[in-house]
Amino acid sequence: MKKKLLLIVLKWGTLLGVALSVLEMVKMYARNIDYGASPVFDLISILLFIFFIYLGVKEFRNEVLGGYIRFPKAYETGVLITLVAFILIFVYLMVYYTWIEKDGLAKVNQRHQDQYRELLLKTTVEEADLTQYVTETNNLVKKEGERMLKESRLATPCDSVIKVQLQIILTAFGERIQKSKLIDSVDFKYDNFSAYAQKTLMNVEHNLVSNIQIEDDCVRLLNNIMLNSKTNMQLLNPIQWKYDRDQADIPHYSNAFPLALMYSLSVLLYGLFFTIFVALYLCKRVVKELSEEEKDKNKEENREN
Repeated sequence: MKKKLLLIVLKWGTLLGVALSVLEMVKMYARNIDYGASPVFDLISILLFIFFIYLGVKEFRNEVLGGYIRFPKAYETGVLITLVAFILIFVYLMVYYTWIEKDGLAKVNQRHQDQYRELLLKTTVEEADLTQYVTETNNLVKKEGERMLKESRLATPCDSVIKVQLQIILTAFGERIQKSKLIDSVDFKYDNFSAYAQKTLMNVEHNLVSNIQIEDDCVRLLNNIMLNSKTNMQLLNPIQWKYDRDQADIPHYSNAFPLALMYSLSVLLYGLFFTIFVALYLCKRVVKELSEEEKDKNKEENREN
């Protein structure tokens, strides 16, 4: 019986492993297609697991055990089939990433980085990045103010007034950002924050300038300083700051072994899971069929009596 079990396990495990390998190959070649194909491949994987494990356990039940199988034996058979598929898919992936597509690991790593960046865009800006953004904005505005004042030929009183107004604007900007953080959840996502901060700075400057009495030349210079500062703010990149901090946590593969093992283990876990339902279905179905046969047999015996 063990020899027959081995042959059945090798046959259906090999078929399952080959089918999953072909599916993985199709996924690799289809990864650049711009549509959500992942759910389709996941569904196909599930169907392949159920189909081949079912056929393997059913053949062992009918051909070796005479049409009756208990759950532990059915589950053991399904597990052995899954183990064969696990080994085959592992070998295939090792060969694929080592000899067939030598830059495959680089593509996988790049895809993980792209996926992380896409996920990062929808997350809320962390306090560290918020503080750094406000601090660097203060520095570049002051630096731009010093540069333009030095190049300007305006009188000294204008120089002192502008410095005071810049400090007032920057203080109000920092306070506005901190207050808005508790309300504007959408604007404080990484993909929206930079544009929101630039707009906020200009709004603060507009509101303050409209309420102060200074020379028109000073107002024009102050406006130019703020416009140039807004342009310089585009160089501030909180997304990159967050990405650089978390880069060590993004999956990165330097050789094929961990990648092949990770995917192969997922095959093993899927197989162990789906085998439970296949084994339950086959053993319960047989018990039900036997109970009906017993009922018919009892009816015939009653008639004879």
